[in-house]
Amino acid sequence: MIAKSPADKNALGQRMLQLGPYSVNMEHRVMGQAAAVHEKEAELFYVIEGVGTIVTGGKLVEEKRTNEANLTGTSIQGGVTKKISKGDWVLVPEGVPHQIPNVEGAITVMSLHLLR
Repeated sequence: MIAKSPADKNALGQRMLQLGPYSVNMEHRVMGQAAAVHEKEAELFYVIEGVGTIVTGGKLVEEKRTNEANLTGTSIQGGVTKKISKGDWVLVPEGVPHQIPNVEGAITVMSLHLLR
């Protein structure tokens, strides 16, 4: 999946595994993403390769509802910023804003959505 990802654009939500209510996706990013909140699921990220910055917590800027359980925003105000790289794990609890606004070249992460 990584080898097939485009070198010049984001490739999001490529399903790696679906088991019951859980799903594992591969996300390849060459540029930042919008901020998100999942109201009914936690999200566990594992960095497969690359380096980037993740912001968690705070408040969504220009918040919009995308469906009954998810919100998006242009950015996060007042969150905590952390540099992430290959081998790092990040758990984002349900209801917590999160965003990978910056990448250094490219970053590929595995995201596991944990429904309650």
